[in-house]
Parts: sequence; structure tokens; C-alpha cells
Amino acid sequence: HLKRIIGYEKLGRIVVIKGPRRTGKTTLMYQYIASLLKKGIDPEAILYASMDDLNLRLPLQQLLDARQTFFEQNLPKRSYLFLDEIQFLENWSSEAKLITDRNSSIHLTVSSSSASILIRSSESLAGRTIEEMVLPFTVRETIFADQTTTNKPLLNWLQSRPHLTLPHWRFKPEA
Repeated sequence: HLKRIIGYEKLGRIVVIKGPRRTGKTTLMYQYIASLLKKGIDPEAILYASMDDLNLRLPLQQLLDARQTFFEQNLPKRSYLFLDEIQFLENWSSEAKLITDRNSSIHLTVSSSSASILIRSSESLAGRTIEEMVLPFTVRETIFADQTTTNKPLLNWLQSRPHLTLPHWRFKPEA
């Protein structure tokens, strides 16, 4: 997912990361931020806010203005705005449209666990978003993500059968 999301930056659209709770949407945003910092992007050009926090549920422009006031300077030429759990912010789609239409140097990435987020925002953001769905790991993905596994025969068997799809089961660690 991360490579695709980074690639969307070139498209100039608002990136919407959506999916069920606890599937890694916030982690994906953190990884994106880490990649920007690794590329040498000025940390002051990056703003992350979780709309889970009642104190941050401000209109988007007020968040940008607060950032500018805090650093006592204009926004850097290219700014990155990450808003987690955006469904908690009223009128976010209308504000996002205005901000990104007025300033193409702001790259906006939002996440949501709410299935209705795009239904409500589809009219005002028509043609301005690109979506990335994050789902729970499949059994195959879980096995390959576990770099400590010692079950080499199972890994070899799965690698020899790339066409095989397994159900979207989630493993619960044993106590």
C-alpha cells in the first residue's frame, strides 16, 4: 500500500485511506510520514492530526493557520497534511475541496473507518480523491509478514502456488 500511496502524490489528488478498524491505516500514514522525513522533507512541512482528539476538531483552515502561527512562517512550498479518522470532522470534504483547489502545493491524506465517509463527500470531492482500501491480512500475508517463522515447508508450498487464495482469516495470538 505504501508505495502506491506515495505514488499518488504525483496525481495531485486527496488520498483517502479507508477500511475497517485496526487494519493499519494510521500505521500507513506514519510510514508515509517517515518516508517523507527520510527523503529530507522539512518536518515543518508535515502536519499530522487525529480527529479522535476532541481538541483538534477544528476546521481544516484553522489547523493550517495554527500550524503557520506556531512556526511563525508561511507554509513551506510543498506541505503534507495527514488527517486521521476524518469522519469525526464536520464538513471536512467541503473544506478539503476549497483548500486543495486554492493551494495545489498542499498534499492531503485522510483516513477513515467509516463506510459512509465517501458517500457523504462524493459530490463535493468528485474527481479530487483517490482511494486506498486497507483490509485485514489474509492467511498468506500473515505468514509472509512473519519474518520469524520457521515453517519453511509451508512458505515454500505457498510460494509455489501464487494462484492460491486463502480466506481472509485473522489469527489471534495465543496467550
